[in-house]
Amino acid sequence: MMSRSALTQAIDQVRYAYPYGKGTPSSQFLVLTIESIMNQMAATLNTYAVAPLIDFNFKTSAYPEIKFEKISDVSQEFLREVFSEIMKARVQLPEGFINQVIDETARNLNLKWAFQEKEENREAVKEFERGKLEEANKLKIKAPRTPRKLKEKLLRVKKGQKNIEKCYKLGKEFAYVGKTKENLS
Repeated sequence: MMSRSALTQAIDQVRYAYPYGKGTPSSQFLVLTIESIMNQMAATLNTYAVAPLIDFNFKTSAYPEIKFEKISDVSQEFLREVFSEIMKARVQLPEGFINQVIDETARNLNLKWAFQEKEENREAVKEFERGKLEEANKLKIKAPRTPRKLKEKLLRVKKGQKNIEKCYKLGKEFAYVGKTKENLS
């Protein structure tokens, strides 16, 4: 979370810094942000990984410290160029991308909260199916089968009346899958 917050702040700051050139002190903000994240990671590792391992194995209060090297000038320039290109592209991340990255990372690190079952939105699936069947009946056609992956995505839809209505409308549109105007006549 902290790194996401810091990088979001960097994006906002750097967006306004780049028009003034790469040599401005403002363009260093990205590198400083990354270095601060590295320092925080080192402090976390030293506190929660190194110290308990030393205590367990050696029973001493003298702990080595993990320290990351400073980012080299070549790497700084490379990061600035990459970040500059990203900012120029102005590509929006897909909705839910950041949360999915966080969830996958948590799962890979075996964090407890990653395995808590998220409440499924069965109502979204129900409304999708209702919309699909209503439209298929209206057209007097057989409703297409809903793929498993689509159902899984519908189960992850955030709860709320607007989202339920969208799922219903999506179901109505889905009834037309594989159909052409000639087939409907």
